[in-house]
Amino acid sequence: MQNVPSGERSLADAVARYIRHTQELYDSREWMNVRCALARLVPYARWNKQSWRRALDCLEIEYDLSPQYRRVVWARWLRFLRWAVEHEETSAQLLVEVSAFRATFRAFAVGLGRGEPFDDLTSFEPTKTTREPLSFTVISNILPSLPKLTRDVVSLLAFTGARPSDVLRLRSCDIDQSSDPWLARPAFHKTAHRGLPRVIVLPPSAQHIIDRRLTPFTPQDWIFPAPKDPRRPCTTSTIAQALARAQNRLKSQRFTLYDLRRRAAQLVRQVEGLDVAQVLLGHTSSRTTELYAPRRDELSAHLATVLEREVRL
Repeated sequence: MQNVPSGERSLADAVARYIRHTQELYDSREWMNVRCALARLVPYARWNKQSWRRALDCLEIEYDLSPQYRRVVWARWLRFLRWAVEHEETSAQLLVEVSAFRATFRAFAVGLGRGEPFDDLTSFEPTKTTREPLSFTVISNILPSLPKLTRDVVSLLAFTGARPSDVLRLRSCDIDQSSDPWLARPAFHKTAHRGLPRVIVLPPSAQHIIDRRLTPFTPQDWIFPAPKDPRRPCTTSTIAQALARAQNRLKSQRFTLYDLRRRAAQLVRQVEGLDVAQVLLGHTSSRTTELYAPRRDELSAHLATVLEREVRL
């Protein structure tokens, strides 16, 4: 067995204890995000200021990750360090010194190659790529080629605009059939650890899909169980891989599971406005909804024509 310095071993042990702590603390998959973030810390850091500075430097130049995600990783590192100080794993002096670091997470230059940051953000003009909008004809054409479970999930995402993980972690007891339309209140969703509720509206077409998979005698069972282990829910990667294989066979337009959510948000915003799209997606902030369904300025000419036709002065 390779010899590991005692400082690294103690930090790795503290990370393992902290992950177990977060796994018990959160009902959602947040502890897995914490584990991924701290896995980037362990190879570089020990219980001293210099190693944490080196770990931060390595994180800053990891241009394959977005600047926003690197900021989140750094925040989780600091949260772990505060926990370590509270549990007397290290000294408070280290927390003071590390908290004084000022991280700068910058993007890489598109077209210059990965790992080559650009300095002048004002003079750089990234290459704009046009992407063909997703149409429901593309979705309906590929549905017959999908496995039954994948076909149901893709159809449900198109009808509801929900997150793939929220749909895949639904149980029979989460479905409220007394309302019209049906409502799904998943206990396991992205913001469950913050105590925020999540409600997914199920129109009649979605109800037909859910009704075939309900297990009223075992309400705690997953509606979409994993193919090889029914005790676990099916994962997003399993559905995404099945969708990608079908797209490769048919050589059809490529789209992801989140493209379905984005397309649903765009349609709802065009018809009902930003507030309704925000409710559909389950966002607490309309700024997040803007990322999925940005405002379409080209509609202003059409709206002006409508006003001219309707307003009579």
